[in-house]
Amino acid sequence: MSKQEQENEKRSSKGQDRDLLTAHMNAQLKEARNQVAKPEKTKLTGYRLFGMIISAVIIISALLAIFRLM
Repeated sequence: MSKQEQENEKRSSKGQDRDLLTAHMNAQLKEARNQVAKPEKTKLTGYRLFGMIISAVIIISALLAIFRLM
């Protein structure tokens, strides 16, 4: 091999290493962005809303009962 061929081979292997590293880092960045931008949604949103409504009704009825006694 000539000296120029050896240098070209070194450059190509360095470029491949950089490409692999860049691809890996880009994948990590994309995953981090997705976690920040789109946090995991809870599946129990409807149940939570129902529970909050029931709790509010109970609290309001308790407060009304207390004020009626006064």
